[in-house]
Amino acid sequence: MNKVEYLDKQEVNHIKNKYDKKIYEINGDELKTLKDFFDFIYALFGFPKYNVYSYDAFIDWMTDDYFKWNPLIIIVNNAENFMENSISDKETLLDVFNNDIIPYWEKKGFTFRLIFELNNHPNMKSPV
Repeated sequence: MNKVEYLDKQEVNHIKNKYDKKIYEINGDELKTLKDFFDFIYALFGFPKYNVYSYDAFIDWMTDDYFKWNPLIIIVNNAENFMENSISDKETLLDVFNNDIIPYWEKKGFTFRLIFELNNHPNMKSPV
């Protein structure tokens, strides 16, 4: 089963070159809280602003048939700073991706990748 990935800049650049379309990039420096993340994702994908700050609503939208392309890749740049003001929310969010969103798409035969670009890889631990 696929999980959230932690890759260095060279590995991320390889993915960008290989899948140059339908890659979404998030600047981890700009998203310090869960609210910042939800606001960004809802705007990025044009989700309706209904019950925006709920994990259940987020899971519903992220597992909706709205996504018709394969693979769907989200890259978080500056991952070390992503949600740095909300560490427990960040851990919960990563659990949601690992346990709900990524497995959902995998069962449907789609590739969904959430990639954190680490500046100090390969020996750096995940930014959680």
